[in-house]
Amino acid sequence: MAGMWSGAALVALMNLALERVDKPRTVIDKETGSELVLKAKHDFFFIPMKYWAYLLMLVGVARYFAD
Repeated sequence: MAGMWSGAALVALMNLALERVDKPRTVIDKETGSELVLKAKHDFFFIPMKYWAYLLMLVGVARYFAD
């Protein structure tokens, strides 16, 4: 359980670091004049990084009680 929780903590810290570095950018389309906000997505197997920490914690608890 401690290993999964440590991994979850590292994933959560990585997510915070990536969100802090990748600020959203606003661009203007020349043809329409509309603004578009571009934001980087950090996914793993189509699941956002911010949810992987919770998933790892849940797996750690489930394995603890399964043994």
